[in-house]
Amino acid sequence: MKNYRTSVQGLRCSLILGAATAEESSSTVLVSPTLRAELDYFVKNNVDDWDFHEKAILDADLKVIAGALTTNTSCTSLDLRHNKITDVGTHYLAEVLSVNYTVKALLLSDNNIGDIGLGYLCDAMTDPKESLKLLYINKNGITDHGVRALAEKLKLNKSLVDLSLNYNHIGDDGVQALCNVLKSDNTTLKRLHLQGNKIQDSGVDAIIEMIQSHSALEEFKLGHNQISSEPRKQLERTAETRKLLLDLSL
Repeated sequence: MKNYRTSVQGLRCSLILGAATAEESSSTVLVSPTLRAELDYFVKNNVDDWDFHEKAILDADLKVIAGALTTNTSCTSLDLRHNKITDVGTHYLAEVLSVNYTVKALLLSDNNIGDIGLGYLCDAMTDPKESLKLLYINKNGITDHGVRALAEKLKLNKSLVDLSLNYNHIGDDGVQALCNVLKSDNTTLKRLHLQGNKIQDSGVDAIIEMIQSHSALEEFKLGHNQISSEPRKQLERTAETRKLLLDLSL
């Protein structure tokens, strides 16, 4: 607890802490008064699920939200889907997540954080056992480069259980890097979603080896990629043997 408090004090120099109340936030820029009121309500009432889904949130708004999280111990789920967040806003958020382990579920799908933003989130996973359990970053322009950085973090991470990277730009190099780590270094991830990426036949061998080795995996969504008929059959047979829930939707 002492280390947590020390870290929070350090963050106060770089984050806006006035978001705790509407009165204190009058000098900050939350675009919508409604959004400011929602944030105040979440803080004052110790709400555990902060839902900012589809609120047209910008990076400046997220800086204020991150400021409110620096001293908050009630928020366990942060929903920021369908907003206008870039890697800049993700950096503000990652600074807080690196010291506040209360948030266990982060939903950032349908934004524009890219590989740089994902890198910031990887840096925030500082505690192998106490960081995020669920991370949804669908439709964020993430490529093989970003996934390789995430794979490196998963070598040590023992907390992430649910990872969704649907509809990004992940190809065979990225999926091979991820599967290699899951095959030998990670034992905790249970659900992996990679639908709608650019994975082709040359990535299938690594996927099959991962499915056979990573016994914790319960659900794997791999549909809407570019995998041909015979490799698909190989995946289906492997999943059936492992009793794995596999989605290969066309």
